[in-house]
Amino acid sequence: MILCEYCKKREGNLTYSKTANGQCVVLHLCPVCYEKMNSLGLDPFEVVKELIERDGTECNSCGCTVNDFKDTFYLGCSDCYKDMYDAVSGAIGRVQPGTKHVGKRPYRRGDL
Repeated sequence: MILCEYCKKREGNLTYSKTANGQCVVLHLCPVCYEKMNSLGLDPFEVVKELIERDGTECNSCGCTVNDFKDTFYLGCSDCYKDMYDAVSGAIGRVQPGTKHVGKRPYRRGDL
């Protein structure tokens, strides 16, 4: 099964091909995404190209960007860690010695 190259959630059973710069590019899209792009008059090739260019710089769930993170040092949701891993882990590595917790553990009932 090939996933839709736009939403990466549903099966990409529709193919869209376009020749660009002498090369044929084939996209696999689900009917929902294809219809959405078609109804808005968008070229699926341009939409997916833009998505690939910003891949790793924006959270797919909340839309928080690497620039938002750099400005505020806050992330929008728990998916930001996964979607922007390179930028987030690099920043965390510069302000603290590691990404694993090595300090004391929280007090629990029964610890004495």
